[in-house]
Amino acid sequence: MPAVIQNDVPMRGKGVYGMNSGQQHSAMLNALPLISNSVAESWGKRSYADRPFTIVEYGCSDGKNSVEPVAAALRPLLHAKCVQIFLNDRPENDFAATSKNVEKIEENGEKDGIRAFTAMVPKNFYKQVLPPNSADVGFSLMSVHYVNTLPPLRAGEGALDASRRETKQEIWEKDFCSFLVLRASELVPGSSLVLSFLSNPPEGETNFEVVNESLRWAQQEMIREDILSQDFIRQFELPTHYPSPERVREKVTSVGDWEIKDLFQQEIKHPAVQELKERRAKRDDAKDLEWYANTVIDWFMAVISGYFLKTLLITHGEKLDEEQRERVLEDWKVRSKKRFLAEHKDAKVSTWLVFVRLQKH
Repeated sequence: MPAVIQNDVPMRGKGVYGMNSGQQHSAMLNALPLISNSVAESWGKRSYADRPFTIVEYGCSDGKNSVEPVAAALRPLLHAKCVQIFLNDRPENDFAATSKNVEKIEENGEKDGIRAFTAMVPKNFYKQVLPPNSADVGFSLMSVHYVNTLPPLRAGEGALDASRRETKQEIWEKDFCSFLVLRASELVPGSSLVLSFLSNPPEGETNFEVVNESLRWAQQEMIREDILSQDFIRQFELPTHYPSPERVREKVTSVGDWEIKDLFQQEIKHPAVQELKERRAKRDDAKDLEWYANTVIDWFMAVISGYFLKTLLITHGEKLDEEQRERVLEDWKVRSKKRFLAEHKDAKVSTWLVFVRLQKH
């Protein structure tokens, strides 16, 4: 067994993630002022002209939710002749899907009279992504709560055990500090880094618990029918940690390269919550509740499907080929939707995020 398990699972490809990322889009909108302000500050005090103004996104996925942040970044760049934009994600990412959004990004620059040159960088952002002192503004939205590697589960330990959660917290804190050090080497002095990522909710609040309950219930039903094994349940996990705002502040301060300009926590409701409310104000149609269940489950599945399939390969690999694993995934998705519709119907689905704007010393 390997000493560490590499987090090499991308978001669902072929445009599926982008089509089901309404929640990420809503969260992204809250980061736009931070990005725009960061660019305006960096552009206003720029004292060199030996290279184009450079913007980098860490964790772009298929690029659908990159279009608006980059547009917000381009608007303050008055009289800029050209701008470099780097879209970064892991090598396993579906960059074919990302490339389809590059044209939209560059068209936004043209509207403001800016020639934008966009490049995709297939590299793990827990490594050096760009040369030293080569970028003016960086941002990463809904990505930094993922850890880079995890150790195998200990004997008798389950993925949901408290000991495992503690392990993931320790690893996330090290990875986050490493991320900040790497970005400090890539961005010029006085530049800004804007981050948003899932956070531990305030007391009494939860992150998408009604979705989690539906997924877990469906898994248990599949165990009873001998479709999934107990070993699958023991090993299935997301390589994530959701820190508190206080812990984020502590870790940023410990690195020493950054000054915190903005740091706040905010609840982001899934946009389907409001749309369902508006639909039901006009009519009483069961199809709207079905639409809501489909929407919120498909959103989560677009994020976690790869981890489900990877665990299924590890625990059922000899019994199931790739097509069969996809059918099991689809079965899980259908059961989860039925559970959500039966037990949660119009329950609020939301996530708590930390938003941070940092400035490099």
